Amino acid sequence: MISGTSRVATASRSLPYPDKRTASFSVISGKALPEITENDAVRLSGYGNDLEAVATRLVPEITDILQRFRRMPSCHAAQMSGSGASCFGIFDDLAEATAACAEFQQAGYWTKPTRLSPADTPTDGISP
Repeated sequence: MISGTSRVATASRSLPYPDKRTASFSVISGKALPEITENDAVRLSGYGNDLEAVATRLVPEITDILQRFRRMPSCHAAQMSGSGASCFGIFDDLAEATAACAEFQQAGYWTKPTRLSPADTPTDGISP
């Protein structure tokens, strides 16, 4: 996970949020989102993030980070989380993720390699 250094003031009004009945529809891809029946983060990342276009216009650094991830041969997917507070790449293993983090750290970013676990994995509040 990468967190950038840019700060953007929040607008005084909220962006329209889709009705919960339609929240499972991706505006960017125009595709209905599938029922999540498995932990396939790479496949789900393919649906994009509806806030990416706005966030990258406001903070071009997000585009740079995502492009850098996407150029890495071992990165299977790269996305920003939520409204762009952080970006992440999905790699085959922790060693590849750690190597990617080192590259971003050299450029001055805060990074944290993590491991995805099945949703039913007990963590007792501790990251695996």
